[in-house]
Amino acid sequence: MTDSLAVLERQGLIEMRPNSRDGRSKCVFNTAAGSAFRQRAVESLRISRRMGADFARSWARVSRHAGQPFHGIAGRLADAFMESGLSDLV
Repeated sequence: MTDSLAVLERQGLIEMRPNSRDGRSKCVFNTAAGSAFRQRAVESLRISRRMGADFARSWARVSRHAGQPFHGIAGRLADAFMESGLSDLV
């Protein structure tokens, strides 16, 4: 955990200060850059979720109707093939 926090501190996203009540530990605070980064991350997550939901709804609409036009055409072609007598040649 300490190594991960040290990376964030070097990047300027957090600030670690000694704990005034317990000298063995440190308190972690967001910097302005850390707060801005967090806000961008949260907004990106919201956008991703919306895009995922939009895609799921679109896919549901497409898959619900998938194959219907082709099925209808294929059925009519099969009927015409059978009625024409050409099915005997196969």
